[in-house]
Amino acid sequence: MRDSSFNPTPAEIKKYKKRFNILLLWLIASAFLLITHSTFLSYQWYEIYPLLDIITHWLGGVISGFGIWYGYTRIIMLESFYNAPMWRWGSIIAVVIVWEFFEVFIARTEVPMGSLYWIDTGKDMMVGLFGAYGAYYVISRI
Repeated sequence: MRDSSFNPTPAEIKKYKKRFNILLLWLIASAFLLITHSTFLSYQWYEIYPLLDIITHWLGGVISGFGIWYGYTRIIMLESFYNAPMWRWGSIIAVVIVWEFFEVFIARTEVPMGSLYWIDTGKDMMVGLFGAYGAYYVISRI
């Protein structure tokens, strides 16, 4: 029986340092995306350079997908969650939907609600899901 004080082995310390560094990298990438998105909105660069919208949605999908896949499977280690891909994809889809809700109703209220709005929203969601799948593809191979 192990005593109650936490005395990690060198291998455990190395594992925790790696997880911390990856979590730190994820937080920095998330902050970068938030700052970039805010800058693009304030200078109206999304309207001037429409490709930036696709890039930021893809990057957002990569960051959220990485956070959900790596966070749950490697850091939190919820076995039932780890063995249920439908819950991971459900979480990704929920993040994509919440982001689109935030983008339209809170951050970008000037978006017209016409027929092009639904095409743009659908494209944004698909690009985010492709980014999340890219994160899944990379994580499943490390």
